[in-house]
Amino acid sequence: MNPPGLIVEHRVIVDGVVEVSGRVAGAAGRCPDCGTSSSSCHSRYVRTLSDLPISGAMVKLRLSVRRFRCKQRACHRMTCTEGLPASLGRRHGRRVARCDELAHAVGLALGGRPGSRMMARLAAPWSKNTLPRAVRHKAAAACPAPAATVIGIDDFAWRRGHGYGSIVVDLERRAVIDILPDRQRDTVMAWLKENPQVRIICRDRGPGLGPRPRRRRPRPGRWRIAGICSGTPPPPSLPRSGPSCPGCARRCRPNDPWIQRLRARRSGFSGRPR
Repeated sequence: MNPPGLIVEHRVIVDGVVEVSGRVAGAAGRCPDCGTSSSSCHSRYVRTLSDLPISGAMVKLRLSVRRFRCKQRACHRMTCTEGLPASLGRRHGRRVARCDELAHAVGLALGGRPGSRMMARLAAPWSKNTLPRAVRHKAAAACPAPAATVIGIDDFAWRRGHGYGSIVVDLERRAVIDILPDRQRDTVMAWLKENPQVRIICRDRGPGLGPRPRRRRPRPGRWRIAGICSGTPPPPSLPRSGPSCPGCARRCRPNDPWIQRLRARRSGFSGRPR
């Protein structure tokens, strides 16, 4: 077993799991921001990837990944990590690239729970959420998502008490769209002008984005809502004069039978034989 782009150092079997230790076959790394190549190693860390099973045994890849120093002084990134080959794995991935193809096929054929039970028998214990996620990831890569129309904006602290920023999230797809440098109203308004397709904005009542918009029309009462939904006209309005109904904010007719029974009940006599 020698995957392309990987130097295998040793193999060991621990509790029925085949662990393959190795490192990436490369002498230098490249900064993703400025593109400068660097061979000055800063540190190392171990990255674990899952591979396809061998003879009914799970396979884990333990990769020693190097972190290089960026030699470009104008670049704000101090260190950068050497990238894995495309055939070995993707960024922030926890599986080998060939596992993604299998997860996509099983997710399309069986779905979440049945596919998870079948893969557990094949020594690939993937959860019921991993398989649908692989299907969505490949579909999103093949067809880019349209522009967001329902967003959420909230502030966060770069450093508490010193600097704050704003995060913009697509609420329909549950994905982060943009990070704004501050939480000022002008910055958010400038971003909204650049994205005129936004129709709905969800935010809190924080003071950073200014006052919330006022209502342009009064809120309909419960009788009004019930009449609109059922198609029946609302009851006639009650007169404004007369004593206040106990337990109710609106004024009612003083000779209303319901009001008389309520007053009698509160005085200790219900008016009805028991």
